[in-house]
Amino acid sequence: MTEHTATPWQRALNGLDAMTMTNKPEHDRDPTPISPIADIRAAIVFLTRLPVGGPHRAVSQNAWAFPLAGLLVGALGGTVFLAASWVGWSPWIAAFLTLATTAIITGGLHEDGLADSADGLGAGGSRDRRLEIMRDSRIGGYGAIALVLATGMKASALAAFGTLETLDQGAVPSAALGMLVLISTHSLSRGVLPLVMAILTPASASGVAASVGRPGLVTAIVALMLGGCIAVLALGPLGGLIALCAAAITAFLVALFLMRRLGGYNGDTLGLLEQLCEIAIMLALLATPALSSDTQMWRVELLGG
Repeated sequence: MTEHTATPWQRALNGLDAMTMTNKPEHDRDPTPISPIADIRAAIVFLTRLPVGGPHRAVSQNAWAFPLAGLLVGALGGTVFLAASWVGWSPWIAAFLTLATTAIITGGLHEDGLADSADGLGAGGSRDRRLEIMRDSRIGGYGAIALVLATGMKASALAAFGTLETLDQGAVPSAALGMLVLISTHSLSRGVLPLVMAILTPASASGVAASVGRPGLVTAIVALMLGGCIAVLALGPLGGLIALCAAAITAFLVALFLMRRLGGYNGDTLGLLEQLCEIAIMLALLATPALSSDTQMWRVELLGG
């Protein structure tokens, strides 16, 4: 496959040597076993297109910092959501601008995985045939439908947060609540990825999933706990717990499905998992009527006011 037809996951593999530090000059590698700043920068480089630089670190080292990369993506997207709401644009315009912003920041990494996974998993035939379809950079019917549905559901959920009415005058303003939801959603949806990578095995001996390596179980648990802590700090105990449960249940169900269909995971299915977690978290939070008031009370207690 030529470079110009490569998917974002493949460009990440080619451009970053899959974060495994292979084929890198010795002075470009970071041999430090524990280096939080380097891990955070490496996680941001791996999951986004933000030019933060820094030494290359293996995924087994930096996977714990995936939620922090998600926090950054959610904060930047939330800022756009707030700004669009502040100038008076409709919640739908704010929602689509936000989704465009996060897609640009990540290079459409997870959306590409969603589309490829839908094409491959939706196809008949053998496991090898499904993996072959996923490696094809062209988007098929299942992939196109999945992208439209996922984008529509995320935009609808964000627009709903932008118009959320509450009876409590002390409740968090709708646009601000939308930003907090974005931060929680993007942090947790990336926080579950290392756990699935640690429990399952790569479905193929080649490709991004096999090349980047697998994080250990302790690293995966740290990532999940970090994502949960970010959600609790942003949304309060109730909202954080709901978001964590939605992400965990979605990850569990997707992992079972992947074991049945592929016998493991690959880079595309990690994108699928991230996108489904985003949707599940936002829908679960929308089903929580007291979320805005609970978030406000929690923030007042947290700040000592």
